[in-house]
Parts: sequence; structure tokens; C-alpha cells
Amino acid sequence: MRFARSVAKDRDHPFRVAARGFLAELSRDLSEKPELQGQLEAFKHEVFDSPRIRALAASTWATARAAFVSMLEDPRSELRIRMVAALQDFGRRLLADSTLQYKIDVWVMRAVEHLVGRYRRDLANVVTETVQRWDAQEAAEKIELQIGKDLQFIRINGTVVGSLAGLAIYTVAVLVIAPLTA
Repeated sequence: MRFARSVAKDRDHPFRVAARGFLAELSRDLSEKPELQGQLEAFKHEVFDSPRIRALAASTWATARAAFVSMLEDPRSELRIRMVAALQDFGRRLLADSTLQYKIDVWVMRAVEHLVGRYRRDLANVVTETVQRWDAQEAAEKIELQIGKDLQFIRINGTVVGSLAGLAIYTVAVLVIAPLTA
């Protein structure tokens, strides 16, 4: 511990000097020596193509993910408590800071523009294929679920507006056009 503290405090500690020298030499050798580059590439492929390394990585990921999910599901975990506090703090700042609101709006709009610009065809295909798989009854049910109470208002509004438009056309036809043609 004393050694680590002394290295941390002294920027010119012999260990730091040796480590900087080693890293500078390694960097120079990697850029100038093709045989060292080849050895490093072979080592990289050997490590990343190894079934044992892949299994270890998969196991590590599964364990870390399970621990993370477990901590998020536990209302008393330190991680969840801190994340909730951070999200609440961010929400309060977002409500109070119009500049932050504007920056986030701009960021979201740029992200959406980029995604739509880049993946327009893919998005259109997904929507088209999804809608084509629906039958009429399923489509009506999905629309009713999404729109909810407003659907009845839309139906009534459409009926009233349609009736008024029909009445107006009939009135014009009977009172204006019919006398002119008679």
C-alpha cells in the first residue's frame, strides 16, 4: 500500500518513469515492426477465437447481467436507490431548466432525423409488413386499443360533420341550384 501511495504521489517515481518508457517503446515497436504486429494479431485471433475465452466471456456477462438485474429489482439495493435519486434529480432539473429542455429537444430531433434518414426504408418495411399481417378485425381492435375513448368522439364527430356537410350540399342543391335550372 505504501508503494502504491508513493507511486501515486510522485509523478517522477522510478516506477512511473519505467512504465512510461516501456509503453513508449512498445508503442514505437508496434508502429515500426511488422513482425511484432503479426505476433500481436496472431495472439489476438488465438484469444478471441478460443472457445474457452468465449465461454468465459459469456459466463461473465450472464453473471454480471443477473447481478445487475437483481440489484435493479431489489427496492432496497444501493444501485436502485442511487439510480432512482439520479433520475428524480434529472427530472427536477429538466422541469426547471428551459435551456436543458431545448438542448434535449434538439438532440432528440437530430437523432430522429438521423434514424429516419438512414433507416427510412427499413422502418417503412416493418410498418408495411406488420399492417399487411393484420386482418381487418385485428386492425380495428388495435386502433381501438390505442385510441381508446377518443375513438367514440372521432366517430361522433365524423358523423356530425358528415351530416352537416350533406345537409349543406342538399340545401344548396334545393335552394340555389334547383331554382336556377327550373
